[in-house]
Amino acid sequence: MQRTLTVPGRFLTRGHQVLLAHDGLEKRWVALKYAVVDRFGPGVEAPLCREVALLSELRHPNIVRLFDVVTVLPEQGMLHVCLVMEHCENGDLSKLLGALD
Repeated sequence: MQRTLTVPGRFLTRGHQVLLAHDGLEKRWVALKYAVVDRFGPGVEAPLCREVALLSELRHPNIVRLFDVVTVLPEQGMLHVCLVMEHCENGDLSKLLGALD
């Protein structure tokens, strides 16, 4: 079966491109982190590949799970890499740490 992601347009973080999305295949809400590779120029691929490699191996209750990696090449020709990740109801760690200050 093919994965279908529905994006209602709600951003989960500031500064990063992380959206709330619904995974139609697994029937769950996920965090969709995406990067437009061509827009950032050379040097973006290595950190992105490292993040994917690390998250795909890690299994820990305090680390979000990486469910899938989706690549999209729209008509504009810029590669979009989307990380389909576990959605955490309480937000990201930086928000929680900021609340402590």
